[in-house]
Amino acid sequence: MKNKKPITHPQSKEIGKTSTSRFHHILSISLILLISIAIYSNTLKNGFVYDDEFTVVNNTLIKNFGNISKLFTKEYFTTSAEMSYRPVVTFTYFIDYALYGLKPWGYHLTNPILHAMNGVLLYIFLTLLFIKSSQSSFSNLQSSIFNYLSLFFL
Repeated sequence: MKNKKPITHPQSKEIGKTSTSRFHHILSISLILLISIAIYSNTLKNGFVYDDEFTVVNNTLIKNFGNISKLFTKEYFTTSAEMSYRPVVTFTYFIDYALYGLKPWGYHLTNPILHAMNGVLLYIFLTLLFIKSSQSSFSNLQSSIFNYLSLFFL
């Protein structure tokens, strides 16, 4: 019985630190989401403007998912009526058209969602970038990423 070690307080401090860290991350991400959505929410009531007539309203390319393969061919410019090569943006138009048809609020809703997601991804990236670790190996980075994500999902 002399070999038994009593439970010490540092373990309970680690548990408290994890819950504080989780709360801090959830609060930070919530603020990012709230600010991103609040900034762009006034666009939901607006209609299509400027080049939206060409890139959305009169764009026959986005109205059929069978045209997705054209995003990566020369037909892109002749079919989409766009003046620049933006296949990712045009891909979001495919999804928007499938979900909302030609209702402008749907297209404007996509933007705050994408901005909010990018803000959260940037927060996660910067947090992982500045995690202090004893080694800078790839396996340690993988472990850090797993531990960080487990704060949210486990």
